[in-house]
Amino acid sequence: IYPIASAQTRVNHPEQAGHFSSAGGMGHIGVRGWPGDLSGSVLVCDAVSHIVHRDVILEQGSGFVATRSPSEQQSEFIASRDTACRPVGLELGPDSALYLIDMQRDVIEHPDYIPEKVKERMNLRAGENRGRIYRIAPKGQSKQRVMLAGLSDTERVSLLGHSNQWVRVTAQRLLVESGRTQIAAQLRERLRDQANPLGQLHALWTLQGLELLTWEDLDKLLGSNEPGLVENALVASETKELWRSEAVSRARELCASSHPRVRFQAVLTLGVLSDARDVDRLAALRNVWMRDWQYPLSRVAVIIGLPDRANTLLADFLKAHRAPSTNSALRDAMKDLGFSTGRQRTAESDRSLAEVLREASKPGFPAELARTVLESIHSGLSSQPPQATAEEASILEAMEKSLSETSRPALWRLCNKLKLPTSSIQKATIAEAIRRAADRTLATSLRVEAMDVLRLGDGVSTRPVLFGLMDSREPARLQSVAWEQLKSSSEEAVAQEILARWKGISPSLRPSIVNSLVYRKSWNGSLLQSLEEGRLTAGELNLDLEQRRQLLRHAGETNKVRASKFFGDEEYSNRKTVVSDWLARLPSKGDGSKGRVVFEKLCASCHQSNGKGHAVGPDLTRQSHRSVEDLASNILDPNMALNPSFAAVTVEQKDGETVVGILESEDSEQVVLKQAQGIKVNVSRAEISGLTYTSRSLMPEGLESGLSPQELRDLIAYIQE
Repeated sequence: IYPIASAQTRVNHPEQAGHFSSAGGMGHIGVRGWPGDLSGSVLVCDAVSHIVHRDVILEQGSGFVATRSPSEQQSEFIASRDTACRPVGLELGPDSALYLIDMQRDVIEHPDYIPEKVKERMNLRAGENRGRIYRIAPKGQSKQRVMLAGLSDTERVSLLGHSNQWVRVTAQRLLVESGRTQIAAQLRERLRDQANPLGQLHALWTLQGLELLTWEDLDKLLGSNEPGLVENALVASETKELWRSEAVSRARELCASSHPRVRFQAVLTLGVLSDARDVDRLAALRNVWMRDWQYPLSRVAVIIGLPDRANTLLADFLKAHRAPSTNSALRDAMKDLGFSTGRQRTAESDRSLAEVLREASKPGFPAELARTVLESIHSGLSSQPPQATAEEASILEAMEKSLSETSRPALWRLCNKLKLPTSSIQKATIAEAIRRAADRTLATSLRVEAMDVLRLGDGVSTRPVLFGLMDSREPARLQSVAWEQLKSSSEEAVAQEILARWKGISPSLRPSIVNSLVYRKSWNGSLLQSLEEGRLTAGELNLDLEQRRQLLRHAGETNKVRASKFFGDEEYSNRKTVVSDWLARLPSKGDGSKGRVVFEKLCASCHQSNGKGHAVGPDLTRQSHRSVEDLASNILDPNMALNPSFAAVTVEQKDGETVVGILESEDSEQVVLKQAQGIKVNVSRAEISGLTYTSRSLMPEGLESGLSPQELRDLIAYIQE
């Protein structure tokens, strides 16, 4: 998002600056005639960033998507420079204008999420005696409003098709609240007015609210060419038992509609009104699935309507899609049906998997789709599903011999879940996978395939291999797969082994590992021990306020005391005194043009900003969302909260040379480091004797030496431009 106010320091989750973090009250420009693409837009307030964001709504399949307007790609519909402006809601008025509610508070953060030392400097209640309402309308628009209070029922009925949504809805509400049923004829006349679909819509719901709606009224709208009217008529058809049979029949017919939104609602209505065992209903849902499987909402609707028949539909679907495909929507559709097929196989229903397995095992069926089906069925099964039937076991046994090596692990996981004995092929494959996963002469992709098999083994035999892969000499991809398997364990021994290998663990994995160390209580002690022994520093953990408080408040009495020696509510800092001193001396204003000179002298060798410099460290372009205090603190103390992606890497080569830089990329063949001036160094893995991911930034401390407070403030002004 694109705020224009001077950035304020984010006391928690500073990485959210420049993004939605307090998306609140929504609004809708429900009035025709506003300029450009404004009419029909949806609005979202963000109280933290002092903005109102706008999206235009576009129809897509069975639903809608929201996107930025072409005219607001890097700006917001409303943005305030007033840091106390807190937009919290918008309403459309009777004059076709929007009314914006501005709560006007100096502090918007909840006090629980503000560090105590920061809170002491704040007036948390400032603004409680203020508040604003803004009127927003196109230039030149009349301020005349529609008055409904003194109108007759006939006049209110005439307003049901008004261009202003507020007028339409208010007229409908007043007519329903009046309870006067003598207006039925006028409402039905409005219901027949095909020139004004919005008038028809509100006439429908006014009749329903007055309990005057008949099946004849609905039947007319169910034949409309307006999808929105048909959708609403289907929803209204669910409201009375009296016409259930007629509604079910029409909903089944509309499952064949030419419009995907109508088909979607027809499926939902059938789910409400008809029996799950109704053969005609099942046929209608099958046809919608075969037509609309690429739409996620339609898939969900059909699955809801098939509480115990997903296996039959999946078998039919597999028959229709026997060709290899890279279509992600097709795989997602198979995953959804496969999961439901597994979930529906319970001791009570005992839905057979045999029909599905037969289709997936037929010669020529794409291996990648078969794997998708097996994995999704496995994920849907309960923790203790019924044991495989003899027929299922026979098919799975045959599949084991025909499937490729890469697809067999999915089959074996399903066999294990269904309590089938471990086959000799599976045992031999696990033993071979242990060997291949550790073999550094193999391509990374082959080792990853082997690691997929390790999930089937017992921890005693596989865990040493997984720990061995958490090593700087191994590509990050292998480390990542190993970590995904190791983190499922809550054993303290796993944490201890991970921490012992910390310096060799890829920076890309560290945030996930740190999160587990913080929130898994059985791992807290090992984390704190590493800090106490100096094997780990508080700065390199880069903990946010919630993570620090997890250790300080919820880690158990002993560990809370231990944690308090390293963390407080405020951010960790190596140079707290230096930072505090400089912040106190910084001028309120900076000159960006002078700051550019400072940037080119001190920063451009490792950073880019506004197209100048070298992309080694973080890009400093468009930093207006970050506060002066935040930027100054990171310049003065580059290690206070170090992003692991920009930590320095030390590579020791077999010839005795050492190379230091920031990791740009790596694979099984080489490591690529970035150095100052944008220099790239490629180091062959065959030449590496040791690789250490340090806990220090490549940016040196003391960069401010020789700068005046004004020059530092000028530099910040340039970065914020």
